[in-house]
Amino acid sequence: LLVFRNDCSFGRYKDAFHHMEVAMSSLSNMQLMASNASKNIEGVKAMGVASWALYRTLQHEVSGAFDPVDKYEKDLRANVPDQAAVDKLLSARSKLYRAQYDVHRAVDVFSDEVTNLDKRTLINNLNSVATACAECERLYATPIPLLYTRHALKFLTFW
Repeated sequence: LLVFRNDCSFGRYKDAFHHMEVAMSSLSNMQLMASNASKNIEGVKAMGVASWALYRTLQHEVSGAFDPVDKYEKDLRANVPDQAAVDKLLSARSKLYRAQYDVHRAVDVFSDEVTNLDKRTLINNLNSVATACAECERLYATPIPLLYTRHALKFLTFW
């Protein structure tokens, strides 16, 4: 049972790591596409900052007690130039959804200067980020089975 549980834990870790990689690569692809398709340098920078805030928020949400709120807040305040946006993000009930919304707003800036196909691709990348975020949250929120916990406790007590 212990070997099975370790294998399951490793599988969950691999799944979570894969979803984090998907989120990061999709955000990077969005940034590259926007910088290639647009001449709006400030818009590309704003999307980069919003993308960083989204990834940092995902990291904070799935790290639990290992990433204290004050450290997360300090990082946001140091790296996001718009303090009003930081305040909105920190006061949001669901920080992850707020961060996704901010990236979506940053993509909308390019509506006039990119083709519909490019905008559709940017939004599809954002949707894959949202899916990866949801999967990471699901894996983080899945509890350890009570039966296993009791069995492991007995085993370790006798050992």
